[in-house]
Amino acid sequence: MNGTQFINDIEELVELSLKPQERIQLLRRILDKLFKELTKKYEVAMTTLQPRMAYYCQQENINKQSTELLNELRIFCNNVVQSRNNRGNKKVLSRREIIHTTS
Repeated sequence: MNGTQFINDIEELVELSLKPQERIQLLRRILDKLFKELTKKYEVAMTTLQPRMAYYCQQENINKQSTELLNELRIFCNNVVQSRNNRGNKKVLSRREIIHTTS
């Protein structure tokens, strides 16, 4: 999969009429696919998105602000997915709550 395909996936996501939680779940899947693709060239075993993102950003010297934004997006998506999977806890954390809990 190339960069153009990821952009197409995101554009399709924007055009779909989905509930916000469903849209965020799909965005999380796109992020996962993207970083699997980006880290393919490295011969390091990584099983989840977080280490893939961290490793790629470190190896490619991605600036700290961009790395932090990517990490916030990953955490936000994870929280939405987890709250959807956990029917008893329907609270979705705001960006401010996410930043506070990860500091």
